Amino acid sequence: MVPAPPEKDKKESWASNLKKLTDKEAKDLAVPLAKTLQTLGGYVDEVITFTNAEQAKAKIWSTITFDEWKIIADMLIEDGKKSGIIATAIRGTVSAYQRLQAGLIIGPRLWETYQFYADHGGFKLFPAMKSQKE
Repeated sequence: MVPAPPEKDKKESWASNLKKLTDKEAKDLAVPLAKTLQTLGGYVDEVITFTNAEQAKAKIWSTITFDEWKIIADMLIEDGKKSGIIATAIRGTVSAYQRLQAGLIIGPRLWETYQFYADHGGFKLFPAMKSQKE
């Protein structure tokens, strides 16, 4: 009798290591996800507006109400409780949106800071101290 070959180590797919949404995460992410989707819907309309030949103003995705986006978000959240891939996409989408919002707050101020220095003779470390010594 020939012994059976040893079982090969089963490799888990990368997706099997992704965490599904917990009930707490699902509750915490529901509203931020709906807000994110609503904002992204507005951006999609802007892209459509600027990329159509006549540059006609698109009002397609931005007409979806928050309550309607909440229905879609709740559906995605339920899917995220069952799928690590969808859960990871949800987490990433909300996180990216929050970072985008922070960038929209900070970015213009960085530019204004640069412009301020450019308009006022550049950057000098402790210019008041230097002029007192002269």
